[in-house]
Amino acid sequence: MTNAQNAKTGSRALLLRLRRLLGRTRRGVGRRLIQVGNRVGGGGAVAPSIHADFRSRTLDQWSLGRKTSFGSAIQAGWVRETPVIDEPAPTVVVVHMREAGYGAHLETVLSTLGDVDLIIIDSSSEAGTRAFDSLPARSVRVLRFGPTKSAALALALLAGTGFLDPYDVVIRVRDASALTDRSASDLGHALAAFSQRFELGLAAPRLNLRRAMPDDASAAGLAAWLWRLQMSRDHDDFEYSSGAVSVQRGFVIQALKSFHFIEPDFDEAGPTSLAELEESFDQLLGYLTRESGLATVAFTDLADVDPTTRVDAPKRARARVVAFRSIGLGGNRPAVEAGSGAWTEIAIAQPLYSGHWQPNLPLDSTFDTPDSPQTVRHQTELLEQYGLEGFAFRVTAMSDSRDGFHAVDAFLKSGTDRQFCLVWSPGSAFDFPGNERPPKITQGESAAFLERIKSYLEHPRALTLASRPLLVVEKPHRIVAFDKLLDDARFTVLPVDDGTSTGIAPRSADGTTQASIRLADPLRPDYRGQPDGLDTDRRYNREVYNYASFADQRIADTWTLEEHELPAVTVDYDSTSLERFHAGLLLGANPFTFHRWLSAAVTVLGDREVGERLVFVQAWSDWFVRAALEPSERFENSYLLAVRAIVGR
Repeated sequence: MTNAQNAKTGSRALLLRLRRLLGRTRRGVGRRLIQVGNRVGGGGAVAPSIHADFRSRTLDQWSLGRKTSFGSAIQAGWVRETPVIDEPAPTVVVVHMREAGYGAHLETVLSTLGDVDLIIIDSSSEAGTRAFDSLPARSVRVLRFGPTKSAALALALLAGTGFLDPYDVVIRVRDASALTDRSASDLGHALAAFSQRFELGLAAPRLNLRRAMPDDASAAGLAAWLWRLQMSRDHDDFEYSSGAVSVQRGFVIQALKSFHFIEPDFDEAGPTSLAELEESFDQLLGYLTRESGLATVAFTDLADVDPTTRVDAPKRARARVVAFRSIGLGGNRPAVEAGSGAWTEIAIAQPLYSGHWQPNLPLDSTFDTPDSPQTVRHQTELLEQYGLEGFAFRVTAMSDSRDGFHAVDAFLKSGTDRQFCLVWSPGSAFDFPGNERPPKITQGESAAFLERIKSYLEHPRALTLASRPLLVVEKPHRIVAFDKLLDDARFTVLPVDDGTSTGIAPRSADGTTQASIRLADPLRPDYRGQPDGLDTDRRYNREVYNYASFADQRIADTWTLEEHELPAVTVDYDSTSLERFHAGLLLGANPFTFHRWLSAAVTVLGDREVGERLVFVQAWSDWFVRAALEPSERFENSYLLAVRAIVGR
């Protein structure tokens, strides 16, 4: 390739040439995965339904179409015919109608709740003779559903198709006839409490709250569903609601799309089996509520809440969340340009264990360069939609197209009001484990680099900390006389403390501790842990690490942050596309645990000045190691929904 344009053109041609080969390969992988799943404990019922159809797709299908496991529901027309709401309310009421009478108190309840949207799942036989438009709600949508279908399936499909994404709170009414005069008062108190207390995740009548035990009859079904995310059902108790009325934090239900539920998952014949299935689903919602770091309460515990006092989500402004953006496509990767060899390596990655979702690709994969106008426009729209403050762009002192400044320039031309900061990486595109380390950055080179970035630091959209432009520095030990850089009054220097022997918490000449980012290595002995039933490829020659252990330790460390330290949250780490059988695997990364981690990071900053509340996320689009906040085929937009649920819409 002689230039970037030829590289991009060659990339698309190469991908098309690989299409037929990859199609055969993926179909074979799908068959092998099903065979493996059938002999692994807990995997037989899980692996086929998740992966069989996905693995049969060819590369052009991956790149040109929006993927979803809910295609059958959309094609059936039960959601496609319902209009999307342009300006949704913060709360939606989902009512499952099983009888012709929709309940005498539904209208009273809705009028008491105020500004809500209504979705009616109509399973009654007389659906065509009734109208619901007169009900007091901002919008009313009616979805016809089979009378033999479970309420759990209806909710799962609603979540998977994205119909519940706009809502901060979901009120679930599984039987409209169960509404009473007390319901209006209880739900009003619950909505007020959910708007004021960020830690609330589930509220229900006391008599409907159950405590799930490890040996419960529904535990096996719950464990099988959790295994889809490589999450293990622990032995701690948790509460869930099995009643007809409950209030749920929207994120927990929205992120159910991560499970990729389809109709066969809820296809049970007998009434006993259906009851157990519904119970398992209720337990799943309770478990995910706790895993997300949210609390479960009874309505009676909210009686002292003023139902007329509510806090709008946009007014929360709890912290500024900034996502790291790597150089090029996948960070410091040699001899590849974004859109050519990089995407090819990602697209041909093979699974290493039963249930391993590889290749991991963007939801809307166009294999475009990260600085193309279309890509930048799409990414800035996502920042605005989900409440992120901006990007922290990694840049180097190199002089070629891999120095990262081209991505910053494209971002500044996009016209968005999102902010940015620079992350000075003193290494190069060849600076990664196994390669020779370049020499330290001299004082002269530092001065030249600071002169080059002067215009960026003075840009009106530059992110500030302590009222000065922010400059993040990775590997500060690589910079000669780095301590002198801290005394520069033109900007605030924020070194990355990675917890290793090279991490520092520097002090300025007057003894004042400067800020630093505490970023940890996910592949440490402390986080090892391969669960039972994980059938890894026999050629894999490295240990597996556990995301839950990693997150739990980092959450504990978050509460010990010094005043000068800022937290960082990791999305995932899986280097299969880079190292294959020697890949670093962080097993069980999921948006629910991520939500709990991010929530702790934001909460611990609550006592600081608003301008000093910064949380960094690793990373936005590091697809080489699966560290991607932006929507993916695996989790769709669930990680972004977690961010929005915490910082507000």
